[in-house]
Amino acid sequence: MVSLVILEAENLGTRRDPVDAKRCRLVVHVRDPTPKQDRKYEGQPGPAPQVSKPARLPPKEEGDSSEALASGRRLVFNQAFTLAPIKTSKAEVLIEVVDEKSRHRLGAATIVLTDLANQQRRNLTLSIAKAQHLGGDGATQGGVLYVKAQFQYSKIIPIKRRIYAIIEEQRKLARDIQNIQLGNPVEHAWDFPDFVVAAVDEPTSPAPPGTPAASPSEEGGASGTV
Repeated sequence: MVSLVILEAENLGTRRDPVDAKRCRLVVHVRDPTPKQDRKYEGQPGPAPQVSKPARLPPKEEGDSSEALASGRRLVFNQAFTLAPIKTSKAEVLIEVVDEKSRHRLGAATIVLTDLANQQRRNLTLSIAKAQHLGGDGATQGGVLYVKAQFQYSKIIPIKRRIYAIIEEQRKLARDIQNIQLGNPVEHAWDFPDFVVAAVDEPTSPAPPGTPAASPSEEGGASGTV
């Protein structure tokens, strides 16, 4: 499963070649570059393409002109997609920015799932290959796309990774406990409390020479009879 949040596109439209935010949508595909005869599954590598809602213009900030905003320099999407099932880790997620009125593709960006093999959520900045009719060649960068993506394909791997991290933490802790007992400096950074309670009481200072010993009545308090 791929969890995908597409935040916004930047520098796709310009004053010379503006794009209309209200006409821009995202089409998210899953594709497999592996030749069909070498695939080990049947059918498509993932679910059917998903289409976003139209983009929005961002709030006007200080220094932004109305002309720059209207050009589509920034297109805000802030939309989430869930792509499942994914049949191969060799698949790619293709994100197309399209003009729904003219049905032209403005540009596209790709996420290679092997780059997300650690199964952790990542913030990505993807290059958008600008479409040919906008002056690009299909490979020239025409802007960037900001996304958050996570590829989850195994429940066991994150658990094993957590177990290994705990074992490593225990190893470091045991090492530094030994260092403290031997009077050596610790080797790792620890979040020690602001105060430390001594495990052993400080020894009592001996009485000066010639000081008479206290009598039992002085130690236990006066208890004689009148």
